[in-house]
Amino acid sequence: MHASTFAMFVHKDMKYGGAPYVVHLAEVVNILLMEFNVESESHLITVGWLHDVVEDTDATITDVRTRFGITVGDTVALITDADLPTRADRKAEFMLRMRGISFASRDFVRIGALTVKMADRIANLRTGLRTENVRKLSMYVTEDATFSTLFTEAFRGSKYGSLAVKLYEAEMEAARALVGS
Repeated sequence: MHASTFAMFVHKDMKYGGAPYVVHLAEVVNILLMEFNVESESHLITVGWLHDVVEDTDATITDVRTRFGITVGDTVALITDADLPTRADRKAEFMLRMRGISFASRDFVRIGALTVKMADRIANLRTGLRTENVRKLSMYVTEDATFSTLFTEAFRGSKYGSLAVKLYEAEMEAARALVGS
């Protein structure tokens, strides 16, 4: 089963920004392909489709590893928020897991996880802007300093990463403008 089919099945009745959840997943994949220039056969495209399945459905990391392989499963595991009581706790734990990552380290599973996470955050920002969801945008703007630092440090020295960071920063600027209005 292809990752997109599996994701559509497990997210079947879910909505994101009023649209079927698969629209969000397709936007993440499109950002990876068209804007980050990730190759279509890359495992990151598979991860793009699956990045929320463990967090938001009954699927488990074991399900993902069994169906799509260890690298995909490990990358999805890194992106998946821990089961903690608050969003702030979940994001702080994610930052601890990702701290110290750098493109130069050649830790491609963690770099891949961070790449998909950045595409996901850009897709979330765009949905918030499109729907003028000031509450959601305010949440992302509040979290921005931490994520921006993480992305910038991880991709330092990578031409590909620099492009992604600039795109993230542009989307965040648009969010700030809407929240400030």
